[in-house]
Amino acid sequence: MAEAETDLDEAFIWYDLQKPGLGIEFITDVEKVFLFIAQNPMASEKLYRKIHRQVVKRFPYSIYYSINNTLSQIQVVGVLHHKRNPKTWKDRLI
Repeated sequence: MAEAETDLDEAFIWYDLQKPGLGIEFITDVEKVFLFIAQNPMASEKLYRKIHRQVVKRFPYSIYYSINNTLSQIQVVGVLHHKRNPKTWKDRLI
């Protein structure tokens, strides 16, 4: 989803402005979570209908995603900071 890509871009820029290289560390940690989700899609907490959440360990972010078993696909709805309004990812489902 385009919104999830924007989430990642914005977080990368913010972290890299705080400390050069920290944005790359953030992306690396998020990629590790993406790999975990791809290998274990049902292992993450189910929040709402088909939406699951997996926490990024080092950074205060969670990845929200849905699973389409028919197509064997995972769709990322958002990569959001824990202080953001949870309604953000719900609004993206509409």
